[in-house]
Amino acid sequence: MAHKASLSQSNPVQNESNNNVLEGLPRRMKFKCTFSATISDTFKKRGWIDADDYKEDWDIYFCDMNQMRDLFTSSSRALEEHQRIGHFRNNFEISRKNFMVRNLKRLKARIERAFGKDEGKKCMFFPQTFVLPTEERWFLTEFRYKPGAFWIIKPAAGAQGRGIFIFGNIKEYYNWRIKLEGNSQTQVQNLSPQQQQSYQQYVLERLKISPNDLKKEEGIGIEPKSSSDIVELDPEIHDVHDPLFTPSMDDLLLTHDYDPSKTESSKNNNIYVIQQYIANPYLIGGRKFDIRFFVLVTSFTPLKAWMYREGFARFSAGQYSLESLQDVYIHLTNVAIQRTAEDYNPEKGSKWSLRNLRQYLTARHGHLIVQNLMNNIDNIIIRTLQSVHQLVIQDRHCFEVYGFDVLIDDCVKPWLLEVNCSPSFSPSNEEDYKLKCSIIDDTVNVLDVEGRQIVF
Repeated sequence: MAHKASLSQSNPVQNESNNNVLEGLPRRMKFKCTFSATISDTFKKRGWIDADDYKEDWDIYFCDMNQMRDLFTSSSRALEEHQRIGHFRNNFEISRKNFMVRNLKRLKARIERAFGKDEGKKCMFFPQTFVLPTEERWFLTEFRYKPGAFWIIKPAAGAQGRGIFIFGNIKEYYNWRIKLEGNSQTQVQNLSPQQQQSYQQYVLERLKISPNDLKKEEGIGIEPKSSSDIVELDPEIHDVHDPLFTPSMDDLLLTHDYDPSKTESSKNNNIYVIQQYIANPYLIGGRKFDIRFFVLVTSFTPLKAWMYREGFARFSAGQYSLESLQDVYIHLTNVAIQRTAEDYNPEKGSKWSLRNLRQYLTARHGHLIVQNLMNNIDNIIIRTLQSVHQLVIQDRHCFEVYGFDVLIDDCVKPWLLEVNCSPSFSPSNEEDYKLKCSIIDDTVNVLDVEGRQIVF
C-alpha cells in the first residue's frame, strides 16, 4: 500500500438505473459509509456514488459492527460476489484487549514448544497483563512480587481512553474496586457503617489483603511473602472463570447485615485488563507519545496483510510525570482527550507524521537502531495477526483496516498497546485529512473492486 499505482479513472455514466448498466460503458461503482466524510470524499474523487438511494446495491460498505452483524444475520439475501464489507465477523478476537492478550499468550506457548524459549521471547512485546475478574488472584500475587511497579486498568472493550485507571499501591486498587462494585462513591457512602464494615471485610478477604497493608502511608506495592507465591500460568489451559468478583451493591442495599455466604454472587459484565504500566516511555520534549500504524487485512486464511508506510505519533499535552497518575493529559495520548486540553492547537493537532518521527529518531540514535525498531514493529504486527488467523471467520467478502497502537520505551523497545478494528478516519487537521484519504484510496486499489488490475 505504500506506493499507489497510477490508475486511469473511468468515465462515469451520468444516467444509470438501479440495476442496469448501459452496454459498452463501465458500471458506476457505489459505496455505503456510516463514518466520517474522509471516506466518502475519497470514493467521490474516484467517481463513485453514494449508495444510500440504492438500498442493497453497493460495492463497498464501510459500516460499524452493529450494522455488520445485522447484514449477516438479518439480511434477506446473500452478498453478491462483487460486494466487500469493511469488517470481519469476529474481529473481537484481536480488538478486545482480553482476547488479544489471551491469543498472544497462546501463540507464544505454541512457538516455545515448537522452536524453544528464545524464539518465544520474540512474542514478549506486550506488557504483563491479567484479565479481571478471572485472573485477579494471579495479579495480586504478582503485585506483591513487584513493589514499586505501576499498573494500568482498562475496560476490555473500551475506546478513546474511557475508564482507564493508573495506580501504584494496593489502597488505590482497593478503592477502585469499591467504586466499581458500587457504581459510584456516593452509593458506597450511603451504606450504613455496619454495611460498609461487612462489605470491606469481605473484599479484603477476597483480595487476601490485610488491614495493615492498607495503613501503609503512601506505600508503593507490598513486599512478596516468598518466591513460591509466584505462579506461572499456562495460557493453553488457563481459561477458568472465577465465580467471585464481589457481589453487586444492589444486594448490599437490600440487607442490613451483609453476609457473603448468604448472597449469590452476580456476574459482572464489565471485563477489565490490568497491565504493568510502561513507566519509562520514550519522551520528546518531555511528552509521552504512541504511534498509530494502519494495516489492511484482506484474508486471514491464508493470511494476507498490507502495512501502510505512513502513520502518525500522538502526543500527550502535559509534561510526563509519575506524580499525577490520574492526569489524562499526561498519561493518555488519545486525540479525543487531548483536543480538550487548554493549549490544544486544532490546526497543528497533537501529532507528528511517522516520517518526521523517524527522521528525529534517526538523528538521535542512527539509522541502524531505527531500522531495528521498525523491524521489531513489523514482527509485532505479523505475530499479532498470526495469533488469530485460525480464529477469525474467513469470508471473501470481508476486509478490515486495523489501527495498531505501539508505545516506545526509553530503550527504544516497542510495546503493543492495543489493536483497533474501527480506527478513526476523522481528520484533526489538513495533513491528517490527506493521510487518511490516501489510506482509503490505497485500500480500494488493493481490493481492486473496480477490476482495473490485470492478472497474468
